[in-house]
Amino acid sequence: MNIIVHTFSGRTVFRPDTTLEPFNRDYYPPEFVNTVLGVPVIYVRISRPGKSIGEKFSQRYYDSFGRGVLLYPADLLDGSEEGYSSACCLDHTSVLPLPARETEGMSAAERSAVAKALSEVTRCALVRTGDVVAVELGERSVLGCRSDGEFEVKTGDAEFRVIF
Repeated sequence: MNIIVHTFSGRTVFRPDTTLEPFNRDYYPPEFVNTVLGVPVIYVRISRPGKSIGEKFSQRYYDSFGRGVLLYPADLLDGSEEGYSSACCLDHTSVLPLPARETEGMSAAERSAVAKALSEVTRCALVRTGDVVAVELGERSVLGCRSDGEFEVKTGDAEFRVIF
């Protein structure tokens, strides 16, 4: 299973499946992380494989959706490619709660954002059954710091604590 992210800036990146946290468990950042950034996402579960999917056909390729958050350790985001890649690989930083919902609950704006993202993503990557496509809905922002000790995150269906 791939976690394919369509970033707010329009790029496609992949996160390893070890980053998936489907149960809203508390997050314990490693000792080298002092600041945690987050970005809300809407995500869909791919129900059939596809490549170069047109926007108007996108609904045929997913069967459920949810709202979650992607976490990024600010300490690794030094502006380099390696820093960004490292920030995307920490375990349990893709908080995409299960169970996902039926697609009838999606707003028109969410459907449009997913259609555009799925079209962009499949220009360069094949999506397979079981993959998750997450669409960032904004810029990364600071959620909290080590000096806070712990803090709560409530975004979409994601509700958990970050404990330093």
